[in-house]
Amino acid sequence: MHKSQILVAVISMNSESLKNLFSSFQKSHITDKVEINFMVFMNSLSYQKPILKNFDTKIKYLPLSSDKHLDISMARTFLQEEVFLFCKKSHIEPIVWFLDEDMEVDQRVNEYLPSLHTYKNQYDVLIGSIEGDSPNASFSGINVQLLDLIHNLIYLDSLNDNDFFPNHEKENQILREKYPDYYYDLSSRHTQHLQEVFYIIPLSSKEKVSDVRNRIYSNLKNIISGQNIFRPIIQEKISTYSDTLLRGGNTFVLNLDTLKVKNPSIRINNQILRRSDMLWALTNKEFLRQKIVKTDFIVLHNRRFDIEKELNIEKTVAENRGSIVFNALKQYYEDKERTGFRLILKKNISTKKESIEKNFLMIQKNIQRLKKLKNTHLDMFVENLEKFYNQTNINHILKNIELLNENHQDVFNQFISYKPLILGSAILETLDNNFIQYDIGNDDIKMITKTPIEDINKDRAVVRIHSSCANSEVFGAIDCDCAEQLKESMNLISEIDNGILFYITQEGRGHGYGKKIAIVNNMQTKNVDTYEACNLLGLEDDIRDYSEIAKIINSLGIKSIEIASNNPRKRESLEKEGIKVSIKKEKLVTLYTHENIEYLISKQKKGKHEIVLLDKKILIERYPYLEDKVVFYQKYDSYGGFSNFSDYPFHLQDKYWRTSEHYYQAHKFRRNSDIFNRIQGAKTATESKEIAYSCTTYYDDWENRKILFMHNALISKFRQNEILKEELLSTGKSYIVENAVDDDYWGCGSDGKGHNILGRLLMYVRDELSEKAYY
Repeated sequence: MHKSQILVAVISMNSESLKNLFSSFQKSHITDKVEINFMVFMNSLSYQKPILKNFDTKIKYLPLSSDKHLDISMARTFLQEEVFLFCKKSHIEPIVWFLDEDMEVDQRVNEYLPSLHTYKNQYDVLIGSIEGDSPNASFSGINVQLLDLIHNLIYLDSLNDNDFFPNHEKENQILREKYPDYYYDLSSRHTQHLQEVFYIIPLSSKEKVSDVRNRIYSNLKNIISGQNIFRPIIQEKISTYSDTLLRGGNTFVLNLDTLKVKNPSIRINNQILRRSDMLWALTNKEFLRQKIVKTDFIVLHNRRFDIEKELNIEKTVAENRGSIVFNALKQYYEDKERTGFRLILKKNISTKKESIEKNFLMIQKNIQRLKKLKNTHLDMFVENLEKFYNQTNINHILKNIELLNENHQDVFNQFISYKPLILGSAILETLDNNFIQYDIGNDDIKMITKTPIEDINKDRAVVRIHSSCANSEVFGAIDCDCAEQLKESMNLISEIDNGILFYITQEGRGHGYGKKIAIVNNMQTKNVDTYEACNLLGLEDDIRDYSEIAKIINSLGIKSIEIASNNPRKRESLEKEGIKVSIKKEKLVTLYTHENIEYLISKQKKGKHEIVLLDKKILIERYPYLEDKVVFYQKYDSYGGFSNFSDYPFHLQDKYWRTSEHYYQAHKFRRNSDIFNRIQGAKTATESKEIAYSCTTYYDDWENRKILFMHNALISKFRQNEILKEELLSTGKSYIVENAVDDDYWGCGSDGKGHNILGRLLMYVRDELSEKAYY
């Protein structure tokens, strides 16, 4: 039997309300088909945990850490974040049930709780229904309450006190079906419900008229605080779950990723607007494409606000402002952004003001009608009404609603600022590894990681920023190292748990693809390097912009990074945005081709890239002779795998090479495909060398480039043969010598004092591998 895990999350400021909620769970005898636990945020400095008897359910209390209670939007976000972290650390994926503390459950929960898990593949969030009191502020429902109060009292006076009060539920039900917003004064769907009367329902068939009248009198304060005495909400059965954004105090989160979205705290003149829960739903729907639907999973709502808290002018302003902004944003996205937000907001403001003004006139009339009843039981009630529902307060509400027009751009910008950085993710499958790719809402920037982004170490993330190069990465151009650098970057990310690769569309060092073609044309026709080609067109050397990358890094909360790059401009650009940047010790290995060497030289000399172009001088200076040495020569001797003739194959630049000797000899003839292919296809290293020595048309400037190509072969050979790599690393800091007595360039020569370039190259490769250089 599947047992659903349900975590009930509650924001509580009143322990008595929370106790009532817990008690309702006890009384409902929750089925053993579900396992329920609670997480409660105590949003009050003086909060006292309720004392519960025989309540075995686990409750995790979250204390308030600030010096005052949090605004509801901030409290919701705090609780969501705590729930998400708790679930992640506990390695659980429960259904998270957000309940307001003034809700209660009954036996009906046992009908829907066991089946909630079956909706996980269909929906992300289920919005439950409520019965009883309206979820709206009392300001939005007082008029219908007054209408009902007046007519019920008149009706009661027409009856005999000792008679049983008639049950008018059938008439009420007809009105509920006809007017869905029967409890809401400011409905945009209909207004006729403001003229129709709902009659109070007797508690039993034997409740007398006098008892009903007294019950009404005892609930006058509750009417002002928003309790639905006459027209409580009764939920009809929903046959088809439809999309909704009206999140309320009964919400089931099936997809924990929705909890990463903050509840927007939109401020106007230092006042936080209400309706953050609905803005949360809008954010999830519009930006993350989450499926949120309305259900008939019912809980009971029992308002317990006192008059002072409910008849609060600033709260009323915040409620109405929030409602206007939510509706305007909802319409803006439904309109596919064709109509500007300003015009939509302006229309909503006008509609709301007109509705409030009309409703206020009706409230005033109903107050006068109450006075005409000359009922002393109503005196205090009417007095409280007049304290709040007066022209001064209404003018204040209308004036502050109008201020939204002046702040339309700020309101919109604030909402957009809550747009999640990561809008979606998926597995990126490659031949070598699987990665995670992210939608960050910008098609010009791609972001991938090996580790989930939330697990990246914020204090030392490894970052690689790679600018696009369609010519090499898509079409296979070989006159630059961009494609190889991208390949290295992917290998880097795959090898570490803390890396992020940003791929940014900035062709031609930021000038765009069209100008890149003009630059390449200059290089080809005027025999100039890439920087000179730019200058001939009147272009700057490099105009790439990394500010958006910096914003993303900052938004991810990453404080310090190691950047894997040989371009100092990237480091400087990120540092300007306040990011602490260090150079990653492990280098991205550069592979050389005859076609890209001049390009790399220009990047080193003119672009100030920190590229090492290996030559004899560098190797001799870096690796002076040591007595502690390792000697090799023949492939069958000790350390014979170090020989270029040893049979350790590898793939490089989309070709298969039997030995490093094959690769080295073939690249003497890169522009002669016949000789190149003959050498590559030779059965042995000896044969490949013999073919090369029988030919004399070496590539131009081979002598100055041969060390670079030998390096290509060696790093690939040792990188792709794990046993051989471990043998090389096992030599530690020893001096490696090729004991070739007849070769004083690559080997030690007859007197042991040769340049030993092959041995020194092996030491260089050893250092690259020990530092986890990536290729």
